[in-house]
Amino acid sequence: MNIPFLQHRRALAVLTSASVGASLAACTAAVFRVLFHEAAAQFALTTGAPTLLVGTVWAWMLRSPRTLRGSSIRVGWALSLPLAALNGALSAGLLLGTDGGGLSLERFLSGAALGATLGAMFWLPAMFATLVLFGVPLAAAERLAQQGLAGRERGDRIVGLTSTVLAVLAVLFALPSQRYAGSGSVVVAALAAMAALAGLTSASLAWGRERARRAFIRDVEAGRVERFRVDDTPEGRVLVRVVTQGQGYRVADYEEEVAALDREGAVTEVSRAGS
Repeated sequence: MNIPFLQHRRALAVLTSASVGASLAACTAAVFRVLFHEAAAQFALTTGAPTLLVGTVWAWMLRSPRTLRGSSIRVGWALSLPLAALNGALSAGLLLGTDGGGLSLERFLSGAALGATLGAMFWLPAMFATLVLFGVPLAAAERLAQQGLAGRERGDRIVGLTSTVLAVLAVLFALPSQRYAGSGSVVVAALAAMAALAGLTSASLAWGRERARRAFIRDVEAGRVERFRVDDTPEGRVLVRVVTQGQGYRVADYEEEVAALDREGAVTEVSRAGS
């Protein structure tokens, strides 16, 4: 018997990571749109598109508990620098590779080399800004995830809402003056809309799932749900499912732990029986 809101949905993780990537892309596109307003659309697109991809990958990897061998440093954090360099390389490669129409592989590779090296004057400050603006909520989500399923989804809610707010600020930053009006604004607005859609959706899903879990546990404790009960054990509170097996005089009840709960009734860990 599967209980959907007792399982962590992969779609929720994907949405949260995508909201970070899209919000990062909107912020990056907005900055380059303002700095290089004479070619705003080209700069917004060639910096926003790679950032959407690389930023989403970075946010996804930060969800992994894997650490560098022999240390407590998460792999995702360790990859921040090389991923920032990759983002700079892809952005510069696209910018120079598409200059003049079409895509030239030779110009793309030359641009990528410049972006990864000389482009550090752009991507290094951008990386530090990213670690401040996005790293703080992501680190908070990481700490919450250590509390189990409920903590993980509370972290998703924080990250989704933060991504939405930063995407809106990116639009407000890029569109204050008619001087910068043009197709570059459309790129920033589209990326911001993607971030807001993904962020608000992930936050809403996380919030709804937590409410559903808490309501289910309350109903179990009140005796309104058949074949389930909440027990107190030396290890803490657990949600138990009672399964009736056999027929007639051979009938017997088999009990299996479905999930571990904290004192407030939030699910911290789901057993294989509940998945």
